[in-house]
Amino acid sequence: MVASPTELVVVRRDRGVDRVRRRSGWQHVDVGQRSAAAKAAGEAVIAHGERNGWLIATVVVDSSGYPVWSARMTGAIHASYDGARMKAGTALKFARPTSALEAMVAAGKPHYFAFDGALPVAGGVPIIVDLEGEVTPVRGVLVGADAVVWAAGADFMTGPEHSERLDRHGNIRAVEAAREAGVDRWIQISSLYADRIDQAPPPLQAFLHNKAAADEAVRTSGMDWTVLRPGGLLDDDATGLLDTAPAAGAGFIRYTRADLAQVIATALTDDLLRNKEFDLGMGTQSIGEALRAL
Repeated sequence: MVASPTELVVVRRDRGVDRVRRRSGWQHVDVGQRSAAAKAAGEAVIAHGERNGWLIATVVVDSSGYPVWSARMTGAIHASYDGARMKAGTALKFARPTSALEAMVAAGKPHYFAFDGALPVAGGVPIIVDLEGEVTPVRGVLVGADAVVWAAGADFMTGPEHSERLDRHGNIRAVEAAREAGVDRWIQISSLYADRIDQAPPPLQAFLHNKAAADEAVRTSGMDWTVLRPGGLLDDDATGLLDTAPAAGAGFIRYTRADLAQVIATALTDDLLRNKEFDLGMGTQSIGEALRAL
C-alpha cells in the first residue's frame, strides 16, 4: 500500500485470511490484521462503484505487492478480482496511476504490456504516504503491524534541510505514530558515526545530527528496538559476513544491502538483537557469529 522512493516497511506476521463476510451487497475479505488506511481506501472504492452502478472488485496491496484488503461486489465477475490485483501491483511497480500508463499505450508505447504481471489499464492508484508530512496517514498505515523497519533517508545531494525534514522530524513523527498504533518492534537503519559525530567527515555531520536525534527517539519510545549503523551501502552480492566494530578509516567502511537485509531479518525474528545498537561493516565472521558475540 505504500509506494514511495523512501522505505517504511510494515511487517505483519499473520498473513492468513481472518474472515469473509457479506456486507451491503459485496463480499469482503480481510487478510491478516488489516490497517485502517487499507480498509478506508478499499471501502471508498466500493462506495464509488455503488454510486455509479458499477459491479467491481477492489484490492489494496502492501509495499511488497501482497493483498492486505479486498472486496468483490455481488454480481461482479470473478475475473474482476484478478484485474484489480494486477492494476494495484502495476500502480505499485511504476509509482503512478495505471491510467497514465494506459495513455502511454494509446499513444503508441505498447511495451508496458511486456512487463511481467503488468496491466496498464486505468483503475490502479498508488497510495503514497508522505513521511515528511502529517503523522495521521502514517499512523493509519501502521495499525495492526507487528514491526516497522525504518530505511528512509535523505540523499546527501538533497542537502541538510531535506535531511532535517526526513531524517529528524519525519523519523521522529513516524516513531510516535508507531507507538500510538500499538507497534511493538522498531528496526532503525541509521548511519555509521551517528553515535560519534565528531569522528565523521565534516560534510556528513549535519546529516548525522539528525540521525542521532531520531535514534534517541527510537531508544526512548517504549517499543523494543534495534539500531543498525551500516557504512556506505553497496549493491554487491551478499558475503554472509559482518564486523560490528569496523576499524577502517572514515569514509571507507562499506556493507552490502543484501547482507544488511539478512541482519534485519534476524532482528525481526530473534530476541537476541532487542534493544541493541551496533555498526555494520565488511568482516571475517559469519553474520550469525558476529551477532551472537554482541
